[in-house]
Amino acid sequence: MKKLLGLTTLLFANLVLAESYVVEMKSPLNDSDLNSLKQEKGMKSIQRFTPYNSEYFDRLYSVEFVGDIVDLKNMPAVKLIENDFKADFFEIKANPNSEMATNDLLYPLQWGLQNQNQIISKQTLKGGPKETIGVSGVDIGWKGVISQIEKNLKKTPVVAVVDMGVDLDHPELKDQILINKKECKENTIDGVTTYTPHNKTREIRLENGKVIEVKVDKDGNKYPADCYGFNFAITDKAFEQYPYDDKNHGTHIAGIIAAKKNNETGVTGVSDKIKILPIKVTGRVDETSDRDKLIMKAPSKRIANGILYAVRRGVDVINLSLGWPKSMDTVFMRKVIEEAISKNIVVVAAAGNNNTNANIFPCSYENVICVG
Repeated sequence: MKKLLGLTTLLFANLVLAESYVVEMKSPLNDSDLNSLKQEKGMKSIQRFTPYNSEYFDRLYSVEFVGDIVDLKNMPAVKLIENDFKADFFEIKANPNSEMATNDLLYPLQWGLQNQNQIISKQTLKGGPKETIGVSGVDIGWKGVISQIEKNLKKTPVVAVVDMGVDLDHPELKDQILINKKECKENTIDGVTTYTPHNKTREIRLENGKVIEVKVDKDGNKYPADCYGFNFAITDKAFEQYPYDDKNHGTHIAGIIAAKKNNETGVTGVSDKIKILPIKVTGRVDETSDRDKLIMKAPSKRIANGILYAVRRGVDVINLSLGWPKSMDTVFMRKVIEEAISKNIVVVAAAGNNNTNANIFPCSYENVICVG
């Protein structure tokens, strides 16, 4: 009986889920420091938070810990512990009844580009529809100025869409994706050239002596085979170079920004002179039991790493159609946003769809453009 009780206790101990934390250390950890911390009671895993280098991010670690957080706080190397959190991804629903202004079939739905007294209809609690008539001219003033803006561009603007990925084969977007040719394999069929992530690998030896193959990082940016973006919402590193959209939200956002104009298909983007860098940080995996298998379990870690990847790629704008309340705000996320802004990157974030006056982050951060 004692053996059975002991076995049962062991089984339940192994079933205890580790809490996920972002931990700022007092100084960067060397291999010896990391190995020592891995032996600490309750330490399930510890690794660098991001390959992005700076004085602050070199001291930031992703930790999975089982037990009392006080035990983690009491470790001499630890300076600050913050919880991970989930973020809401906001959607914009277009409203029909505007007149055609381009030959793109869905342009009449785009009151944001040109508000022409469209009727916005929504269901009420009593069951009947409530209709609101849009106010002509309450839009971004796109129609009268976009041609001149595009004519005066000194370079091709690049917007990082940190979201649920992008449909890379979408007819409105396939030519709008930023291609990192150094990390691509070139494929030419019938005179048409396409690009896919390269498949070159090299061998490395792990601490335990095991030899594994990893992808070659041709451009040295620490994100191997990032031919057309990166996927941080993965359960297997073999798929990190494929930022495909499986919920259509990121594709929706990318289309608003850069969909092809006057191709008799879909919508009109703000400008098809823009290139999109797809960065996947969430998707259907967060709605299934596979979320427990994610390499980065907490969405906030994925969002932060996605933003730092965009910084590394030198984009002009980072779009964040997502947010979180003040109660979930953290130092590490503020530092990530500050890092992007310090590199003269424009950060745009959503104000949310939750009909509240409460602050939403990162929209409420200083120097972030908040879009309602």
